[in-house]
Amino acid sequence: MAGGSNNVGIFFYDGLEGSQCDGNSFTPSISFQSLGDMNVTSATFELLVNGESLETKTFEGDLGLYDFTELAFDTEITIDQNMEIAV
Repeated sequence: MAGGSNNVGIFFYDGLEGSQCDGNSFTPSISFQSLGDMNVTSATFELLVNGESLETKTFEGDLGLYDFTELAFDTEITIDQNMEIAV
């Protein structure tokens, strides 16, 4: 639900899902949406693997209410046993 002045929600995560074999690689991306009553002109997202920051990306643009856009990270992640990935 939309609300507040500055509000961004991650709409979609694109990466590996489910069980994966060691050695598979992927480059994650997200789609995010403006949910506030002020346009989003910048937002910063951090890619974490096992709690360690691998990359920070900044969006700069102009998203109105319910507009969304995609942001792709540059870091390729190779699966290595049990991993926790967060944005």
